[in-house]
Formats: sequence, structure tokens, C-alpha cells
Amino acid sequence: GQTHSVPFSSHNGGWKAAEDLRSSAADLVHFLQDGGALPADLAARLVGRRSRTTNWRSSASHLRGGFLATKAKHGRGVEAVFQLLKVKDGLQVYVRRLKSLGSASQQVKSLAVSKDDGWMLAFKDALPLLDLISPSLLVARAAELSAQIDELSDVLQQYRPAGLREVLPDETRRSLKVSRRMADSKEREDEAAGETEESDEGLSEMEIITVALQANVDALGEFLDSTPSTTRSSFMVFATEAPQEYEEWLGKAERKFTEAKDDQDYQLYLERCYGKAERPLDEVRDGWSGLESLHSSATELLKFLKSGGALPSDLEPMLLGKRNLKTNWKNYVRQLRGGYLLNKGKGGRQKVAVFQLLAMKDARTVTARRLPQIFFAGPAIKALGSGPPGTGEALVELPINEAIPLMDLVSPAPLVV
Repeated sequence: GQTHSVPFSSHNGGWKAAEDLRSSAADLVHFLQDGGALPADLAARLVGRRSRTTNWRSSASHLRGGFLATKAKHGRGVEAVFQLLKVKDGLQVYVRRLKSLGSASQQVKSLAVSKDDGWMLAFKDALPLLDLISPSLLVARAAELSAQIDELSDVLQQYRPAGLREVLPDETRRSLKVSRRMADSKEREDEAAGETEESDEGLSEMEIITVALQANVDALGEFLDSTPSTTRSSFMVFATEAPQEYEEWLGKAERKFTEAKDDQDYQLYLERCYGKAERPLDEVRDGWSGLESLHSSATELLKFLKSGGALPSDLEPMLLGKRNLKTNWKNYVRQLRGGYLLNKGKGGRQKVAVFQLLAMKDARTVTARRLPQIFFAGPAIKALGSGPPGTGEALVELPINEAIPLMDLVSPAPLVV
């Protein structure tokens, strides 16, 4: 559509959204560095069966960077007090003591023993008192927030008035590049060793992404703090008209709302939207809370369809079930066009969509759309796609035999329905 100039304050949430993003990222960085209570938006999932391990002796080696948290007993909440660095042997692990350890019980404090090469915990003493929280959800959330800051920074950088400081100064960009190279190097080392878990050498993926997120948070914070209200009010950006996908989503949302309500209720909803309501929508069944829930689910789905990344939370169990997830998908390409290719999720890593399957080019090659979230994929997956001349970076060709060991295919059917 056509482009027009609009105040940044009314563009995708504007300055409030930027401040909220900084706050969310800063809160996560605080947890990753200092421990304490689990992040509120992830707490329920972090203590779930897929993320929390109670008997973690055998899984410690492939959950490096994870957090050792107290058990919820005697009125105490779950709090991270140590970060797992690596396994020393079958008896002990190296850990980093977190600031939150200061408020833990004396029994927990006494678990860590100082050695010449760091702090250690003995398995036999720590297992009854501490659970191990997998780093995968935290890594994924940190990567998501870092990507959102990158995206926001690009907009602010492009349209910032003359004389205003850079959003991501050169030194910050260099720091981020180093962190990402370290993460890629780590992936390559693990893949070369044929491992499904991280090796015990060097920094863990969790530690690397924490450094990157901290750099992003600091840079965004300094930019926001140095931008006065007078400048904010006159900060203009160019925005496109509502894309077709958004219009389609609106239509789908209204259809869903129609199906969930009877005709009379839906008419009241439409009248409310146009200022003609005879009674407020909050007096109708489910009211505004139902509409907000629908809006949230539809927004999450639309974001996934366009950009990939983590699976929509309400559809994840179905998408990862046997009927919809294909590990050897060579013979399913034609019938599952439009499906999403996910990384294998080995070593405790979260499954995320990095390509969308478009068509079968020939018996050895498929055409796919490269999704923005591939930025956080391993180097082996990033190296797969090469675009045909004149198609741009988004459209790529993938060799089937090389892609199958690295990615699974999710059927598009649950997403369409």
C-alpha cells in the first residue's frame, strides 16, 4: 500500500511499547544475572515437566547454563540460586553463585564449596534441595526480546532526527556480532562432535545470549533516556497501510467471534464498535475479556505465520503430535505445502520455525521461504538455503537430503483451521 508519515507514538505502540520492551528485557537480564524469583511470564512453563528436572544428575551435562532453583516448600516460592556451569565428574558440578543466594536458607547456602577453580556442588547434597530449570525457554525468550529490540532499533535509527544519538552505537554492534559469532561457533563445535548436547568447554548458549541481551538493553535504555519528550512528540516515521494479512486476520477474528456468539450478541458487539450499543459489551457473555483473549490468540498466530519462531502456545501440543509432525518428510512435501520447517530441538533447545515450505522444485530440492527467526538458528541450518537469481533473500532452495537431518516438518492444517 501507500506510505504516509505518522508520529512514532502511534506506530505499533510507539514510545510506551518501547519502554515496555526495555522493561521486559531488563527484568529478564536481571534474572539471568542475579537469579531470584522466576520471570512472571515464564514461571508456569519453567516449573512444568518439560523444563524442570528434579533428579538432574544424568541431564546436567546437556543443560549447561540452566538454573538450580529451590523447591517450593514451607511457604517459600521457587527461586534460582545457582547457575549450572559444567559437570566436573559423576559426583560434582561447577556452579555460579547468584545474588539471590543471600536470601536462601542456610542449608542451601552451605551447598556450595569453594575450590581453586570455582564453586562446586555435590550431587548427593544438592539433589534433595534443588531442581534444575532447563535454559531452553529462557534462551528462546532472550533471543526473542533481543530480536524485537533489533527490529525497533532499526526503525528508530532510520528515522531519528539529526543530532540524536545512535540507537545501537558501533561498539554495541561489535559486541553483538562477537556474541553471535560465539554462539555460531559453539553450535558448529557441537555438530562437528556429533553431539546432541553441549560440550563442557567454553561459555554455554545461555551465557552468550545473556551478554547479547544485556548489550541490547543498555543501548536501547540509553537512547530512550537521552530522547527528551519534545523530541519524542515530533518523531515521525513512514508507515505502510494495513497489509493484506492484517485485513484477513480481522475478517477471521470477526468470523470466530460470530461463531462463538449468537446473532444478537454479535450485533451488540458491532454496535459497540461503532458507538451505537444499547448496553455495554461487558454485559454480554464473555464480554471484553473474551474479545481480548481472541485478539491475543489471533495476534500470536499471525506473528508466527509471518515470522516463524516459537510455536503458538495453544497449538503447540497438537502441532508436535504424531499426526502433524513429520521427521522424515521427503514423501510429504506436495501434500504439506505451506507447512513449517522446525529445528530438531536437540540438547534441550526449543523447537522453532525457521522456513516455510512452498513447493517441490525437483526430486532433490524444495523451495522455501526463509523466516526472520532463522537469525537464531544454528550455522548448519543457516547455511542450507541459497536463493535462485532474482528472487531475493526470502525465497531459497533447500536440498532435501541435507535438510531432513536438521529439521522436522509441521503440517499447516491446524494453523489453517
